[in-house]
Amino acid sequence: MHVHQKTSLKNRLKVLENYYRQVLREKIQTYINQYEKILNKSIQGFKIQKMKRIWGSCNIAKRALLFNLELAKAPSEGIEYVVVHELLHLKTRHHNEYLRDLLSLYLPNWQRAKASLKETYLERS
Repeated sequence: MHVHQKTSLKNRLKVLENYYRQVLREKIQTYINQYEKILNKSIQGFKIQKMKRIWGSCNIAKRALLFNLELAKAPSEGIEYVVVHELLHLKTRHHNEYLRDLLSLYLPNWQRAKASLKETYLERS
C-alpha cells in the first residue's frame, strides 16, 4: 500500500479503510465458501460496514450477512467464528443451547475464537 506524501489525513484514512475492507472481504469469502458446503446452507451475499456494537448479523429472510469492518483487525480465528456464527443463524435464529451445540460441532474451538475478539477494540458506548 502506498500513498503520496502530500495526501491528506482524511484520504490516507480512506486508503487504509479500503485496504482493510479488501483484506477482510477475501478472508470472509474464504470462510463462507468453506462453511456453506459444510453446513449445506448458502447466502445471497454479504456486506462489510462500520458498526459500533456488533461483529456481525444475519438477515435470515434475505439470506444476507453483515460484518463489522473492525473484524479486519481481529485474529483469523475470530473472523472465522463470526462467519460460522452468522451462517448458523440460517439453521436457528436464537442464541440458545442449540446454537452453542452447532458451534461446538462445526467449530470446536469456538469459545477460544470468540474470546480472541475481546482483544480487538469494539466501541461499546
